[in-house]
Amino acid sequence: FFLFAFVIGLVDSFVSSRVESVREGKTPIYESGHYVILGWNSNVPRILHQLLEAEHHSKSRTTVAILAPEKKAVIEKALEDELTREERRRAQILTRNGDPRLRSDLRLVRARQAKKIVIPADQSAKSLHLSKSAIDNRTCEIVLVLREDGIKAPVILESCSHNRKATITARTDEVHGVDWFALLNRQIIQALRKPVGINDVFLELTRFEGFEFHFVSPGTLAGSTVRQAIDVVDGGIICAIHSHSQWSFNPPLHSEIHENDTLLMLAQDEEAVGVSRDAIEARALPVPPLKYSKPSQKPKEKILVLGWRDGMARLLLELSRGTGAGSEVVFLNTWSTEERKRSLENEMLPIPKNLKMKHVVANPNEYTHLSNLHEYTSIIGLLDDARFDDDMELMEARALSTMVALNFALSEQKLAQIPRIVAEVGRTRMIPIANEANPNAIVIARDDVASMYLAQTIYEPEIGNVFEKLSVPNGFELLMIEKSVVINTDEQSASLSFLDLRMRSYRLGQTLLGYYSEEGKVVLNPKNEEKIDMRRVKTLITMTDVK
Repeated sequence: FFLFAFVIGLVDSFVSSRVESVREGKTPIYESGHYVILGWNSNVPRILHQLLEAEHHSKSRTTVAILAPEKKAVIEKALEDELTREERRRAQILTRNGDPRLRSDLRLVRARQAKKIVIPADQSAKSLHLSKSAIDNRTCEIVLVLREDGIKAPVILESCSHNRKATITARTDEVHGVDWFALLNRQIIQALRKPVGINDVFLELTRFEGFEFHFVSPGTLAGSTVRQAIDVVDGGIICAIHSHSQWSFNPPLHSEIHENDTLLMLAQDEEAVGVSRDAIEARALPVPPLKYSKPSQKPKEKILVLGWRDGMARLLLELSRGTGAGSEVVFLNTWSTEERKRSLENEMLPIPKNLKMKHVVANPNEYTHLSNLHEYTSIIGLLDDARFDDDMELMEARALSTMVALNFALSEQKLAQIPRIVAEVGRTRMIPIANEANPNAIVIARDDVASMYLAQTIYEPEIGNVFEKLSVPNGFELLMIEKSVVINTDEQSASLSFLDLRMRSYRLGQTLLGYYSEEGKVVLNPKNEEKIDMRRVKTLITMTDVK
């Protein structure tokens, strides 16, 4: 009897221990060809949402294993709150508790058998009080542990600082860094300067729900010119050609497509791109003569920047690209001039010569400090993380208070013309609240940019290079041009084919991607033969290389 009771006790102890290990996420998984996420932050659920959209055509369930110091129950609760029931049904998400820097813990998620490995900037409970530099150091350590352990899967990592990205990715092969701060800065400046709708275009291009960039092999297009390809390609727009390790964005019509080239195409998905080989010879499409005015000089501007955060030197460079000589940027925040100077120096980027900088030390939350707003052509409200580091709620509370103060100051000063205002928030769900705080502002969510960019790079690592080209001064740029630039006065009420409009845009040195309608809708990649009612077109969406 005592022996029987002893055996029962052992079995009960073993089962209890095993159940506890499962509950805490301490048991190994038995998967291969899966995604592995090493670390945790609030963007991970949104990254998963985009990744599942990208794999919607897959017949099998997408398997993702998450290894993080955060408790298993906390992560699973966050995933349950952020992902829909249908998304959770389409995915098998396995959560394990551990330290990604330890080889023993990496075996819990079978990192060696992974298809791809993702390292988000770790902001789990155990790293909340680390500096951005320390979090990047942890990321670097994880990469080294992976490679030293012989794990060869491609790694996509998120860096807290764009200066550290190159350092980490240069250490080993098949490591792709995501510098979403650069793309965020470009999006803020584009929203500041371009017509209303450019922010919607950015979202349409970076999320998987709509149109996105795809790499396509030339196939039967080899030996054709871009002009000939336009006639026979259905479902996609050629935006760039990768040939001999060089990208050619916005390729001229006479550019020849070679067998070993890679085409960057804008399409709903890769399977939607079709090629008709009926007649590869180009159709001669008559284009009426157009009158173009000379480009105007860059305007002299005065810009007010409320708040301070990482990446300010990069933001200054972006601002300098579109401003004329004598322009001024006024920085208003609570940091001292010396602190700001050190912050700019840490980025190790040149300070633009065509911009005069003025530093005002004051609290942007108090409307009394927001005087003489009539002097400014535009205003930027930043998610000020200089004081609050990683506490998103405090950062957003401060940013919203600034928008409320700005809105009150604008109403008190009774301006004849409201400056263009762009506001930055942390989380997508805060956009309606920010719009309520200041109805005049175009609001951009940081987690939108970060999660979509990271998800695109996970799905196709080389696509990160494309988005990097979209965020650097010598890359390519999205434009929203007035329709009057490409059509004559008597065509304002006409219906023109999309192919006709494409040819006219090429004459300007731009690739036409679609249009922004009077109803506020982004329409990308219509069929060549589709007739576009020009009365419904507000602006044309084009892409050009930056000269």
